Amino acid sequence: MIRTRLLIGSVLALLAAALLYLDGFLAPWYPLLGLTVLAVFWRAAYELQQLLEPAHRPPLGLLGLGLSLCWAANWWHLFAASAFPASPLCPPSPWTAVLFAYGWAFLAAFLREMACYPHAGAALPRLAATTLILSYLGLLGSCFLQLRLLPQSGEGPPALAWLVAAIAVPKVNDITAYFTGTFLGRTPMAPYLSPKKTWEGAAGGLAGGAATAILLGQWQPLLFPAGLGEAVLFGLLVGGAGMLGDLAESLWKRDCHAKDAAALLPAFGGLLDVIDSLLFAAPVVYLWSQFPPSRFLWP
Repeated sequence: MIRTRLLIGSVLALLAAALLYLDGFLAPWYPLLGLTVLAVFWRAAYELQQLLEPAHRPPLGLLGLGLSLCWAANWWHLFAASAFPASPLCPPSPWTAVLFAYGWAFLAAFLREMACYPHAGAALPRLAATTLILSYLGLLGSCFLQLRLLPQSGEGPPALAWLVAAIAVPKVNDITAYFTGTFLGRTPMAPYLSPKKTWEGAAGGLAGGAATAILLGQWQPLLFPAGLGEAVLFGLLVGGAGMLGDLAESLWKRDCHAKDAAALLPAFGGLLDVIDSLLFAAPVVYLWSQFPPSRFLWP
C-alpha cells in the first residue's frame, strides 16, 4: 500500500509540476491550468454525485453547466478588462462574475426542479446537493484559480508562488501526517469521521507544512517578508485548513457509507480524495495574499 501510494503520488506531483511549468509560457490566460481544473471539477462532481442515493442525485448536466459557468467567470474579469475596460460588462472584481455565475446556476437548479415537480420526487434533497456541490467545487475551486490570476506587481510575489504554496503546503502536510500517523500514531483524532487519523499524525503534518512554508520563503522571499515567524504561521494555518478539508470530505463519505469517493486511483481512492485538502487550503492562501499578516502583525 505504501509503495503504491508513493509511486502514484510521485507521478501526480510530477504531472502537476510539468503543468505549472508549461502553463507559465501561456500567460496571462493559462489555458492548460484552466482546462485541467475544469476537468477535475467535472470528475469531482461526478464522484460526489455518485456517493448520494440515486433519488437525491442532481443531474450531471446541470452540475457540469454550473461548474463551467463558475470556471469561465474566473477569466471574464481578465478578458473584459482588456477588451472593453470602460463597459458595464467589465465587473469591478473577478468575484462579481463568479458569484453572478453561481447565482444563475442556482436559479437553473430551482427551475429544473419546478419543471419536474412532482414526478421526479425528492426535490429539496437534490437542490441541497446541487448547492453544496456548486459551493464546494465552484466557489472554493475558484479561489484556487484566482491565485493564478492575481495581478502581477513588483512589490509582491508572483502569482505562481501563491499557487505553488496552495498546493505544496497542504500536500506535504498530508504526506507527513500519513507517515507520522502510520508509524507513531496512537491517539485517535476523529474516530467517527476518519478512524486512522491521529493527533500524532496531525502534529507531524503541521510540522511538515510549516517546514514547507519556510522553504517556500527561501525560494520567494516576498511571500513572507516578515521572515521565519510569518512563514511558520502560514504553514500552520494552511496545513490546518488542509486537514479540515480532508475531514470535510470524510464527513460526506461516511454519511454516504463509503470508504473512498471512487476507485480511480489505487491507494488513494477517487480524484476527490486527492484534492480535498486543496479545496479548503486555497481560500486561506487567497485571503493571505490579499491581507498578508506582515501588514498588521509585524512592524
